[in-house]
Amino acid sequence: MTRGLINWLLVAIAIFIMVGCGEQTKEVRLVFKFPSEKVYHYMYDSKSSTVVTENDKQTLTGEKSNRITYTQEVVKNIDNTTARLLFSYSQTDEETKTEKNWSTTCIMATDGNITEFKPDSNISDETFEYYRQLFEQTSPVYPHEPVPEGYSWTNRYTVLLDKGKTEASTTYKIKAFAREAGYDCAVIEYKGTMIIPLGSNPMGDGSVKISGADHIDVEGVSYFSYTTGILVRQEETTHLVREGTQQKENKSITFRIEENRNNLTRLVDITNK
Repeated sequence: MTRGLINWLLVAIAIFIMVGCGEQTKEVRLVFKFPSEKVYHYMYDSKSSTVVTENDKQTLTGEKSNRITYTQEVVKNIDNTTARLLFSYSQTDEETKTEKNWSTTCIMATDGNITEFKPDSNISDETFEYYRQLFEQTSPVYPHEPVPEGYSWTNRYTVLLDKGKTEASTTYKIKAFAREAGYDCAVIEYKGTMIIPLGSNPMGDGSVKISGADHIDVEGVSYFSYTTGILVRQEETTHLVREGTQQKENKSITFRIEENRNNLTRLVDITNK
């Protein structure tokens, strides 16, 4: 065997080794983690513009900014994959400077699936059902297997309206893996439509009866820490259209509410109990 052929074989082997040792496709598991000793502190900011029409006549337009601070903590770890969580909210009215506080609890699995939702306040069954469906449809359910960049999935929900069943859905896609606020995150783009039926008796006393539904188009990006198992940041825009009829004092009103909103949620602190 000639020296030239030996050198060629050595080069070929080196190239084969380099190709074979190339970087593998990165895959991560998107799993919520529920450490019982931690409290996660978040800040939610939103800006919205609203137009209200009643019986084809515009009755209200306005813009509003809103800030809510809230915490998330574990009440109880039910098993290795499920926990009861407490969300405690606080909001200060800019005009009256009064503070409003409320809370909700839910049972959540590590994939994000919510199987129980309970607000702390006394509300009608129909108002409770509205917020339960809203909470469910805004919470992503993550895949059960490791996912690479570019992977997408769709969460679907069956919604019962007066006219029959329909489907709401949101599609998610892993845009990239990146560092955000000091955390290794999956950057997740999402887009979809939420459909929430309106409670027919929101006041709980029969004084007002409503029919219709909220259709909410949502688009955004979230930063989920796959090492810590928490939401770090979320930016989204929503477009809400609420159409229906209202019966009050023997009068029938056809209404339409249209709202555009920009939302930002971010993790601001982690403390120990």
